[in-house]
Amino acid sequence: MISSRTSELRSLLHPRACRTMFIQVNCIVLLLSTVAKTSGDSAITVTLPGDATMDMVWVDSGRFQMGTTIEQEEWLRTRNMWSLHWENEKPAHEVEITEGFYLGKFEITQAQWQAVMGDNPSRHVGPNRPVEGVSWYDIQDFITALNEAVGIALFRLPTEAEWEYACRGGTETLWSFGDNDALLGDYAWYKGNNEPHGPKDVGTKDPNAFGLYDMHGNVWEWCEDTALSYYTEDPLIDPFGNSADVALLASRGGGWGYDQGMVSATRSAVRWAKAPDTRNDVIGGRILMKRLDVDDQTLINAESWGKVKRVKP
Repeated sequence: MISSRTSELRSLLHPRACRTMFIQVNCIVLLLSTVAKTSGDSAITVTLPGDATMDMVWVDSGRFQMGTTIEQEEWLRTRNMWSLHWENEKPAHEVEITEGFYLGKFEITQAQWQAVMGDNPSRHVGPNRPVEGVSWYDIQDFITALNEAVGIALFRLPTEAEWEYACRGGTETLWSFGDNDALLGDYAWYKGNNEPHGPKDVGTKDPNAFGLYDMHGNVWEWCEDTALSYYTEDPLIDPFGNSADVALLASRGGGWGYDQGMVSATRSAVRWAKAPDTRNDVIGGRILMKRLDVDDQTLINAESWGKVKRVKP
């Protein structure tokens, strides 16, 4: 049976409408701009306790080439930018993402983490810097807090495929801005431009074509699924590594320093496998939010409102 609150929300949603509404859940307010499935310019702002906000960008469904091609590998080898670490990027293969999604416009900031979790584990402190020093398990706790507050599983980490699709922004080049690494400093904080060392405020470099910032550099970003599986040449639909096998989880995007901040580590296709309990100052994350569909019979479960679970390690 659908609650009266859910019925009210559904009455406001129309698959061809563009409207704005507020859903208040205890201390958490979701400002939703609802649009057609085919739209690519919608935005969502999540206002968290303590007045921290999280901006999210709509990423439409589509197909893309995932991984690194033979030609790209050869080009990297000629510049001494290829490593055995990158062998798991091959072979390049076609992937289809069948459902669009919202993705954090920025990496999770320390202000957002503090607002939701009540602490800040970061070594390099700054409210607008990406949170770091968080394990995959820690981010799952952050996501659980958001989901239990709104009463439905709206939030999660992106899969590797979703992350790379969003990072590329419609390109098949080494970086979302092309193949010229001389432009990297316009889009990323990495080892070559990062003095003093440490992550920098999110959104201070140029975005990719989808309007997403810091997809290259700043901090590595945890993904939902495992990085153990090697690619095949077969085309795939919504691939998902088994996150139940959490021996090594995927992280993406490259970081601000150390060897993990070198130029070649910031490419769109780079995969880095880490134990899920890894905590260091070069890894954080970015949140994915599912679309609220007009036909969803369980938009909000009123009985779960305000039940925020905070699990400490």
